[in-house]
Amino acid sequence: MATDSRRDDLGTDFRGLDALELPPARTVPWGRRLARAAWPKLLALALVGIGWEAVVRAQVWPSYLLPGPGAVLSELASEIGDGSLFMALAVT
Repeated sequence: MATDSRRDDLGTDFRGLDALELPPARTVPWGRRLARAAWPKLLALALVGIGWEAVVRAQVWPSYLLPGPGAVLSELASEIGDGSLFMALAVT
């Protein structure tokens, strides 16, 4: 009876050791991991842009209150190009 309880204790102690003999898990290439992580964020950004453009085209608000994404991106590129964006960021 004492050997049975000792055998049960050993079985409990060594219960996950067979998992150590499994081959290592395959690693996913970094490009695929990056794509899997990035696509939901890019999709959300695209949906926001599409919704923004839809609201602008529906003329819910005047263009001086809500300009379209094209106008905003154009002005952003212009300000990056002439350096005024960085000067404004430094001031704030």
